[in-house]
Amino acid sequence: MASMTHYEVYLMELRGDWSLQQRYVSSERQEAIDEAKRLEAELNLPTKVVRELFNPQSGMAEEQVVYISPKARELRERAMRRAAPQAAGGGPDSWVSSRGEKTKAKGKPPSTSLSDLLARMILVVTASLILAGIGSWLAPSLLSALSLSSGGGPASGNMRGVMVGVFLFLFTVSFLVIGRKLIPYAEILSRPKKTKPTEEAIGQRPDMAPGAHLAPPPKTAASEEALSSVDPVALMEDMGPIPVPPPPIETEEKISPAQSKKARKKAAEARAAAQEAERRLRENQDFQEHDAREMAAREKDKRAKEAEARKAAEKEAEEKAAEKEAGEKAAEQAKAAETLAAEDIASEPPASSPEQDRLRLTALSFLGEMVAALKVSHPQLDVYDRFGINLFLAGACETLVAGNDLTGSAKPALLREMLGVMGTRPALALMFSDKLDEYLMEPRYMQMLQAGRQAMGKKLAGDGEAFAPLAQLMADWRAPQAARPATASTVAIVFTDMVGSTDINARFGDRHSHEITRVHNAIVRAALGRFDGREVKHTGDGIMATFPVVSQAVEAMIDVQKALAEHNRIAPDLRLDLRVGINAGEPVVDENDYHGLSVTLAARLCAQAQGGEVLCSGVVRDLAQGKDLTFRDRGQVMLKGIGEPQRLFEAVWQGADAPPPPPPAEEPAAFEETP
Repeated sequence: MASMTHYEVYLMELRGDWSLQQRYVSSERQEAIDEAKRLEAELNLPTKVVRELFNPQSGMAEEQVVYISPKARELRERAMRRAAPQAAGGGPDSWVSSRGEKTKAKGKPPSTSLSDLLARMILVVTASLILAGIGSWLAPSLLSALSLSSGGGPASGNMRGVMVGVFLFLFTVSFLVIGRKLIPYAEILSRPKKTKPTEEAIGQRPDMAPGAHLAPPPKTAASEEALSSVDPVALMEDMGPIPVPPPPIETEEKISPAQSKKARKKAAEARAAAQEAERRLRENQDFQEHDAREMAAREKDKRAKEAEARKAAEKEAEEKAAEKEAGEKAAEQAKAAETLAAEDIASEPPASSPEQDRLRLTALSFLGEMVAALKVSHPQLDVYDRFGINLFLAGACETLVAGNDLTGSAKPALLREMLGVMGTRPALALMFSDKLDEYLMEPRYMQMLQAGRQAMGKKLAGDGEAFAPLAQLMADWRAPQAARPATASTVAIVFTDMVGSTDINARFGDRHSHEITRVHNAIVRAALGRFDGREVKHTGDGIMATFPVVSQAVEAMIDVQKALAEHNRIAPDLRLDLRVGINAGEPVVDENDYHGLSVTLAARLCAQAQGGEVLCSGVVRDLAQGKDLTFRDRGQVMLKGIGEPQRLFEAVWQGADAPPPPPPAEEPAAFEETP
């Protein structure tokens, strides 16, 4: 198993102890240093960063200080200056460890290694040479002063001999005096011959696990007293340990009861050290797993943010492309008008009939009121504004001719006539009429057409406020369409179904059924455009759509039901009842289509609903909490293809106390087979 590396941030508390504040993984070295700097700046206390290299196989950890704050460095240097005289004058009965702990030896100093003896010897020789050099340098001055007082002086040759003698004398005396303090002559003379070290000599016992070592001896009262005289900041760096000599090997006959007790104590300490090593191994493994999970979560969040950014950029590009396409369409109309300026197509007057004359008079009256409203809010119209007005008039024309027994060409002819009155050339009016179905695939255009339908419906009903929303409608038409947010993994799935569509087709024919389908598509697609919905596919009798926000799906479908109620009031001959099912989940996306249990449940909810109802699952109700929405509990119901009963909730849009609408007439449940 590879070694594990961590960076630990320590803070020196007021009592002088280092306390662990934070731990970072191996890749966060700079973050640990920044945290140490921040703690020192805020708390005005010394800090440090320690790099811990832990070996899981041996259970040992190696620590290295990688950063010391300026305040800690200053305190450490002060402690070293204070501890230096103590180390030099401690005498043979004391010694200083690498961590500044001063321990009293019992009887004789601890054994020293060859490297330590060599270091001490070099120190003694160096100090002796310095003292001898200083003394020999001062000797001529002293001798000159003495010779002047006595009336004579030594020769230069004798002076050199005197200096050499003084140097050798001072060197010998300094070496003996300093060496007596630092060099353990008795230990060197009594050092036994080299023997093969036992396991106890290297800090291990046979019953210990491989890699485990005996714990350091406990602190005595003398060591605690010596330690209190040294600044605790001196403990922050590992300055290289002074090896502790192995205990002398004694035979069983010479072991006293006190030594046996000491051996048992050491064995207990060794077991405690092994348990501590095992605990530390488990702790580091837990830290490693935690760090791995944390890094994986960070990487996942990073990838999710990058994906969201890419999706947002793609959405923005799509919106810009749609705006560009609208401008190109408007430019196409302008170019066609310039091309056909010299060859206007004179449309033949339609065949006159009393019904058509009545509709024409109503259309002209509608045009007059619309133009009067536009002069107040938008006196100047550009090409793009005229295109929106043409869509508005197309919706008004559909509502005007709905339910009238006219020929198939009556509505396009009436629309071209209304456009001609607005100043559109016949060629452009004909082109617009032919491409109207293509234009209606764009939700932004569908909103204008739906607004025209509602305005004509209000005029036919005698409502004097038919053109009140026109100013805001044109302002929204001119404003650029906002980019939609990126779709999250959890989406709302919506299914709509026209109640009794098969019976309507059989009773009234294809033309009537087609008109009702266009009304449905226009209202639903307009709501999708307002609430950031996305049409997935047309199911024949309805639409499947998705929403990135669950509450927006419920609000959009409530708006659809309200718009259909207004449509049924204005045009009872084209009455349309719609049922809606909404669920939320994480469906499987494949080739621009959605699959999975969450999609199937949304389809089953739609099949369970009655005309005018919006049925939702419990997940939708929970995710829409906090919004201004009202839900009615419909109890638990077994749905086809779903193993467990599902609790259904109805989104109330007719008022919280309104009774549910009556069930529709019996019809074939064709929608039940929707996957």
